[in-house]
Amino acid sequence: MNDFDDFGGCLADFDFQQESNYYSKQSNHKKQSSADRVSGSKAIAIFKNIDDDRFSYDEKLSSIGYVLSMPTYNSIYKDDFKNAVEWLYHEVTGSI
Repeated sequence: MNDFDDFGGCLADFDFQQESNYYSKQSNHKKQSSADRVSGSKAIAIFKNIDDDRFSYDEKLSSIGYVLSMPTYNSIYKDDFKNAVEWLYHEVTGSI
């Protein structure tokens, strides 16, 4: 039994890249400019303070992408991940 058996195999054929491309095209948010892309310690700082209004929407998304690409998460706490997921959830659903 693999992880997909619980879902009747529905995730096995799901094309995540195609869905990601679709939703990025449908987004009402502007494309990231080079000024909005962040990396390194700034990305981690934004990620750890995801609710801070000083950072733009695109900076926050870029910081999430940067953190997800990190090989280890030694400097990131579980609560930081929880806050980032909550922020994403609220952005996607529009709920408070």
